[in-house]
This record gives sequence, structure tokens and C-alpha cells, in this order.
Amino acid sequence: MGKDITQVIIETTVRRALKDLRRFPKRTMRNLVDLALNFAKGRFQQEFFQVAQTLLADEDSAYYHLVRDVIANVDEDTLVTCGINLGYNSFTRGGKDHPAD
Repeated sequence: MGKDITQVIIETTVRRALKDLRRFPKRTMRNLVDLALNFAKGRFQQEFFQVAQTLLADEDSAYYHLVRDVIANVDEDTLVTCGINLGYNSFTRGGKDHPAD
């Protein structure tokens, strides 16, 4: 089955983010988290990205080192697939807030 236009746009965006992460890792990470927070709909999504913002406020955060290592050592297509699955599919299609039973 072919990709729809939304999937093509998301994949293009993820590939651009990876390119930016290679050049400006700290700024790009903060920008991506800020962008995700703007689109977060559910309470848990908002809380997740608020915590991420707090962690990335520390210039010495271990997450900066982690992302640099991942970008340097993991195949780009693998990162794109992971980024789409985590960032798009899980948060927009699969991730839902459910009321407590």
C-alpha cells in the first residue's frame, strides 16, 4: 500500500529534523520538543513534553549526549522509521487518553 500525503510530509519532516540534529543538536532537540508540545492534545502528551523541556533546559543534560551518539551510530532509515512510529503513529494514531475505569 502506498503512502498518503500526510505520511510523506511526516517522513520529510523527520528526515529534515535528523539533518538539523547533526548540525545543531541542542537547538534542534529543544525546537522539536517545543513543537511537539504545541501539538500535544492529551494530558499525558503535554506532561511528557513538559518534562522533556525541563530536562533539556540543562545544557549538560545526558539526553544531548545520547542523541549525538544515536545520530552518529544508527542508520538514518532506522531513525526515520523510529521517529515516524514514535512521533507520529504512537502519539497521533495509537496514543489516546482513556478515562479511568
